[in-house]
Amino acid sequence: MRSEVMAEKNRKDTEGQFIIRWKSRIGRSLATWSSRRPAKLTSLTCATASGVWRFKLQGLLSPKVTLQGTLAERGSRFGAQLAPIQTLIAGQQHRSPADSCAWPHRAAEPRVPARTGTKTRLEQEIAIYRSPLGRN
Repeated sequence: MRSEVMAEKNRKDTEGQFIIRWKSRIGRSLATWSSRRPAKLTSLTCATASGVWRFKLQGLLSPKVTLQGTLAERGSRFGAQLAPIQTLIAGQQHRSPADSCAWPHRAAEPRVPARTGTKTRLEQEIAIYRSPLGRN
């Protein structure tokens, strides 16, 4: 009987050690797995987020290319419209030294006081420019 008691005691001790050992191994495995899992989830999350951002970026690049094309087209069209105007201005600038002789009194004219109203100043400016042309 004594051997059966000892066998039972040894069995319980062995079972207890086995359970303790496996619990610690399972605990370590779970700790290792859980410490690795967020890293994997984080990298997966980052990969997904970068894919989403890449998709959004490509969605923005297409309108950008379209807008750049439109801008270049409008720039060339306005440049073509602006070229004749610039030649007219250049022609007027070449003529302006000859015309400036007709306006010598302009520099000698007293400045219009700033307190006068806008309408009065404009009327005085118009009168100044009409006088050399012979209009009243």
